[in-house]
Amino acid sequence: MNRTQNLFTLFALLLAPVFAAAADFTSVDYPGAQSTWVIGVNAQGQTVGKYTVAGVDHAFSNLDGQMRTIDYPGSVDSQARGINAKGDIAGSYDDAAGLGHGFVLSKGKYTSVDAPGAVLGTVVLGIDDAGVICGGFVDATGAQHGFTLKNGQYTVIDHPDTADTLLVGVSDSGEIVGGEEGFNGFQLEKGLFSALTYPGSGFTTARGISSAGAIVGSYRMAGLRHGFVLDNGTYSTVDFPGGNSAIAFGINAGGVIVGMYLDGGGAQHGFVMHP
Repeated sequence: MNRTQNLFTLFALLLAPVFAAAADFTSVDYPGAQSTWVIGVNAQGQTVGKYTVAGVDHAFSNLDGQMRTIDYPGSVDSQARGINAKGDIAGSYDDAAGLGHGFVLSKGKYTSVDAPGAVLGTVVLGIDDAGVICGGFVDATGAQHGFTLKNGQYTVIDHPDTADTLLVGVSDSGEIVGGEEGFNGFQLEKGLFSALTYPGSGFTTARGISSAGAIVGSYRMAGLRHGFVLDNGTYSTVDFPGGNSAIAFGINAGGVIVGMYLDGGGAQHGFVMHP
């Protein structure tokens, strides 16, 4: 398995009470898919994600109530990871040689993204309303680095205590969330790193951040994985009713949360939660 595949594997490896009694959860399945993840949501409630057919991931968008495939042209594997208020979509894909790249889809035009020094692959995982994107890349030594791309300028961001860093989301104020070695979650604000730890959990991961700074992700407790939201310093669990485990991937400023849950048979479904 190459290092680019390892970046994607980090997401798959990161498999309590319901967030709120009044919350409205909707299960989401792409027609004919074996599994579905809803990963990004913007201010208008438009969503993006990925679905799997015959073991291959495909990117999708739902902009008007209709789910559509938006694979990067010529790719063998695609995932849509974020969408901003302008409708710009960020994601990642593998080419025919198995090398990973990021992409941005804006006004119908695809742009491939490869961070400088990304000898062994790039992933793009988040986008804010100004079009700033974030993600990670693997250099020639096999080390993973986080990066942001703003107005054509790349900035490499490495956690000071680890050899591997991945950035998964950026807010409109520039606050960043990501994962260090092993994908332990962190928050980066005004140049300061701080660990994210759901109370009582042995392992917490960050998956996304809203334009207003609310953070979502997942944590493990008693052998199960649960989604969470961290808003104004307070953690709350986000679990699909009746599901066995969950991950919260994205949140918008209105508190709409998207993610993935496992049913009793182990199948993966997407979800949208309205508070």
